[in-house]
Amino acid sequence: MRRGLLVVLSAALACAASPRAARAEASLDAESLNVYSPQITQGEKEVESILFTTQGRQQGYAFSAGYSPTSYWAAEIYEVYHRDPGSTLATDAVEVENRFAFGAPGQYWLDLGAIVEFEIPQQPGDHGVAQFSPILEKQFGPALLSLNLPLQEQYGPGYTPGAALGYAARAEYLTSPALSPALEAYGQPAASGRLGGMTGENHFAGPAAYGSAPLASFGTARYSVAPLIGLTPDAPRWTLVGRLELEF
Repeated sequence: MRRGLLVVLSAALACAASPRAARAEASLDAESLNVYSPQITQGEKEVESILFTTQGRQQGYAFSAGYSPTSYWAAEIYEVYHRDPGSTLATDAVEVENRFAFGAPGQYWLDLGAIVEFEIPQQPGDHGVAQFSPILEKQFGPALLSLNLPLQEQYGPGYTPGAALGYAARAEYLTSPALSPALEAYGQPAASGRLGGMTGENHFAGPAAYGSAPLASFGTARYSVAPLIGLTPDAPRWTLVGRLELEF
C-alpha cells in the first residue's frame, strides 16, 4: 500500500516538474475539492469551511451548515464563493446536499453511500447543476480508501448538454487522530458526448494531511490541508486546499 502511494505521488511530482506554456486555468469549485465518506453519525450538527487558492490567483470558498437526522441521512447547505484573477469575490452558488449511507460501517465488505446535490446559481445568466455521486469506502488495516464518482448534469441559461462524470479519491494512512498522511486525486472531465482528449479538463493530485482534535465538551474539530499538482494543461499548476469542520 505504501509503495502504491509513493508511485502516485512521484507521478504527480513529475508532471508538475515538466515545462508548460502559460494558459488560462479552468474554473474550480471549492465544495468539489473534498472527498466524502458514507459514514454518518445520527444527531450530529456541523459547520464546515473549504478554501483554495491556485498558482494563477484563482480563489474559492465554501461555507456550510449540516445536520444528520438519522444514521443513514445527512443534510447540508453550502454557500459557495469564487474569485477569478483581477475580479472581486462574489457569491457563485447555493448548494443543497443530501448524503446517504447504505448500511452501517463495516456491515458489508464495501461501505457504500451516495450524495444527491442541487446547485442553485446566484449570478444572472449562470447555469445550475444537478449531481448524483456514489461513495465507495474500504479500510485495509490502517489504510482507508475513499472514492466519489460525481455525475453532473447542467440546467438553466447557457447550460452544456450532456452528463459529466468526475472523481474524487483519497488514500489515507491512519497513524493517529491528530495527524494522518494521505494522497488525494481529483478529476473533472468534459461532458459525455463531447469528449475531446484532455481539453478543458481539470485533473490534479498531491499529498494531504488529516487530523482531529477534541473541543472540550463541545465536540470535535477536523482539519486537513492538501497541496495539489495539476496533471493536465487546463488544470492549475498548483492548488492549495484547506478544510476545517466543527462537529457538535
